[in-house]
Order: sequence, then structure tokens, then C-alpha cells
Amino acid sequence: MKGEKTERTLSTESFIHKLKCKYNKIKIETIDERLTTVQAHRTMNELRCRI
Repeated sequence: MKGEKTERTLSTESFIHKLKCKYNKIKIETIDERLTTVQAHRTMNELRCRI
């Protein structure tokens, strides 16, 4: 979240690069999903409170 690349980030970027080279006719997009789990937990907690 601080803009620093982790070992996992570098590994993922390498994998994406290989995919783009191998499947260069297919548009491959990346999505930052770091906060999706947090949002899912918030939603579940909100729904639980309403019951």
C-alpha cells in the first residue's frame, strides 16, 4: 500500500509478463484486489448486524 514492491509483487509481474508475451493477441488486464477482502468482511459484518 506504500508503493513498495514485495517479492510477491515481483513474482506476479513476472508471471503477467510471460502471459502477455505468450498470448500477445489477447488483451490481458490486471486488477488491484488488495482491498476486496476487507470490503467483503465489512459487508458481511453489516449484514450480520441487521439480522
